[in-house]
Amino acid sequence: MEPRNPLHIYRALLRATSYLPDAAARAYLADHIRTRFVTHAKSTPLAHIAKNRLKTAEKTARCLERAGRGNIEDLEKVLDFAYGRKGARRRHLLRDLLQKDPPQDDRALAELIKAGSDQAGKKQPPEIEQMEPTPKFRAFLKSHVQCFPKNTQVGKPKIRSTAPRIPETNTWGRPMPLRRQRSIRKRWWAETLDRMFPPVPLKEWNRLRDLALGVVPVEPLIPRRKPQKPRKIDPEEAIQQQNRRVVKYLMDTARAKGTMSFDPDRGLVVDEEGNAGDESESTFRVYNYQRTMRRLYSRLWGATPTMYHDVSLGDWVVHWGKPASPFHSGMPSILPKEKKVLYSGTEDLPLKDSDQSRKTQKGKKSDSISTIEGSTSNLQPGI
Repeated sequence: MEPRNPLHIYRALLRATSYLPDAAARAYLADHIRTRFVTHAKSTPLAHIAKNRLKTAEKTARCLERAGRGNIEDLEKVLDFAYGRKGARRRHLLRDLLQKDPPQDDRALAELIKAGSDQAGKKQPPEIEQMEPTPKFRAFLKSHVQCFPKNTQVGKPKIRSTAPRIPETNTWGRPMPLRRQRSIRKRWWAETLDRMFPPVPLKEWNRLRDLALGVVPVEPLIPRRKPQKPRKIDPEEAIQQQNRRVVKYLMDTARAKGTMSFDPDRGLVVDEEGNAGDESESTFRVYNYQRTMRRLYSRLWGATPTMYHDVSLGDWVVHWGKPASPFHSGMPSILPKEKKVLYSGTEDLPLKDSDQSRKTQKGKKSDSISTIEGSTSNLQPGI
């Protein structure tokens, strides 16, 4: 099946984005889609590359359409992409995190200019091998290792170390070669950046917190816009359209829209106007929409940090989101005093017959095993 016209896919993407139940996701994804299409509008790639791009765009449009209708899995993907847990925005946030801080005074600026002039005439190694963590990156990496929340459900393994572990000697007891050291350092950088969740601005982090904790109400679902009134068409064209609807209804009744009826004058007729507003209802109709969205925001907030420089401390401060449930945050569940009364005095209750029989059977098994071990210890090996 050949992909559709790129202009049709572009309009379908923007239309599906307008139905997402999150203002930040709508704004970011609409801007991202426009930027991608404008960037590749004047390019002339090979035929198979253009075909793959259009198929990917169609797949993304279907995902956005399902997310706007309330599909949980697709909505999680869209929110992770919009808030920088996956995709292009995550790479942009990582790029901002890796950038060096601008010089704060004239002395720091002079040292930076001098370091650049000293390295001008030397051969520059690859970028990944000469990367040195900045104080900002070191502070965030340390917090990522120590404070990364459990059960984030985002699908990224935890970072284990804050620096590459390079052995002093190799397998043969010789000093570790420089090339091997560079490869270890390169692999550590790649794994660390792949597992890292970059920080977001403080304003965005506060908004996620308020949505997760219910301080700010969740946006309601956007109702589907009704199609415009059809233009006046010729009677012959109307008959042809009605015949196509009937054939489509009979070919795939389970997915057909509208209801079929019999008209003595026109024959079989499919009425789609009576079912036009059913698609505005979402999949959230079968469960609590507000609670489900708060759970999504709580999961997202738990994997989202924020970072700022505290002038009074003279250091970087990192804050992580917390799951809404105390159990998932590692806190033991404690019964309140009024509920402890219901279970008071149960410690001295006698065991049930089934529990007593299990203990008796375990005791018999242990006695039989000790008897067998004692009999086998008296046996002497034959000559």
